[in-house]
Amino acid sequence: MNSGRGLGLQQWVNGVWRTLITTTLDTSTLNVYSLWLDRHNALWIGTQGNGIYRVHDGKVDRFRSADGLSSDSPDRFFEDREGNLWLTTAEGVDCFRDSPVVNFSVHEGLTADGVDSILAARDGTIWMGNHSGLDYVRGDVVSSIGPKNGLPGSHVTSLFEDHAGRLWVGLDNGLFVYEGGRFRPIQRRDGGAIGVVTDMIEDVDSRIWATVVRTGPGNPGGLVQIQDGRFATEIADGRLDFPTSLAGDPGGGLWLGLLKGGLARYRNGQLQIFPLKNKDAQVLQVLANSDGSVLAATTDGLVERRGETQYALDRHNGLPCDRTFAIITDKYSNLWLYTECGLISIKSDDLQQWRGHPDLKVKFDLFDSYDGAQPYLANFGPRATRSNDGRLWFANATVTQMIDPDRLFRNSIPPASSYRRCDC
Repeated sequence: MNSGRGLGLQQWVNGVWRTLITTTLDTSTLNVYSLWLDRHNALWIGTQGNGIYRVHDGKVDRFRSADGLSSDSPDRFFEDREGNLWLTTAEGVDCFRDSPVVNFSVHEGLTADGVDSILAARDGTIWMGNHSGLDYVRGDVVSSIGPKNGLPGSHVTSLFEDHAGRLWVGLDNGLFVYEGGRFRPIQRRDGGAIGVVTDMIEDVDSRIWATVVRTGPGNPGGLVQIQDGRFATEIADGRLDFPTSLAGDPGGGLWLGLLKGGLARYRNGQLQIFPLKNKDAQVLQVLANSDGSVLAATTDGLVERRGETQYALDRHNGLPCDRTFAIITDKYSNLWLYTECGLISIKSDDLQQWRGHPDLKVKFDLFDSYDGAQPYLANFGPRATRSNDGRLWFANATVTQMIDPDRLFRNSIPPASSYRRCDC
């Protein structure tokens, strides 16, 4: 087909041929070469020189050579029995398939490929701390707050939402509260910046705590308390070198993950350090449970502290790898590990069995690179979050990754066998 007025892609509507036009696509501008309607009722449009368009429920996605397509001039489509869509072009053969792990990158509207933290707010907004802006997703729309529209800095570090719905934003070397469309700085008593905020939480007494690293030689990491929206105090202790993660203890106090030193607990003005059995392991995230146990994502597997005892969940329990960047539970209390080899899901019942038998081989599901997972360590917290609809979100220092435990695409069709029986 040719492009131009009355040309492009036409559809038969109420007895009249009309040009297919959506809010983001006018097909009269396209030289359409091939079409395919897949099993999900999505229309695939192959063009000459403009790549592929996918139209489904009014939403349009576009794929070009810049997105990895072998050519911007596709030829023919074919959908196999497993639901994979194959495409021939002048330069090769491409394959599209449903992927359980979905990426949000600059192609979806993020300001940069530098997502270092992620937070699902109670109003449904997904906030992302990026290198050059505060990005967010509401519904299917990706937007951003940058220096040109009010962001008082550029590099967003840690994020947190308090009980009142206020957004706390670590930004460059400081900390801000975002409320009513404005950013209010939180400063030290001398007017100086708080420091680089690596993580934040709220304790049972509604006090905000932040782990910070102050720039300059000889400045160890610290723990800052903010009360009633103002700087209150700082616990500066040499043992808090490079704090990476915070968790509020449901029984009172805080748990800290340390890049050096293991786990720490701050309660009633006292700091206690609990070294890991593997002293070389680094704690990348900590999660406190209501039963008093504490989970730590480390470079040497998952560590759980129960009472005075530590247990490890790692390769010895059958996991495919040890280095764990983030941990989170879904709405069914299943545990998800964001590891260097992919996303690992462990059912709640299987986790309880391991807790009773720490040497047990654990059942799990792995979503690896073939499923779209691209795990890597983000620099700040939260590294993982769960939205109101149950979806799980992960920051990997480049893009945002999302998986919906209620919509996991698994190929249950075995490959066709080329073996044929010969009755001779």
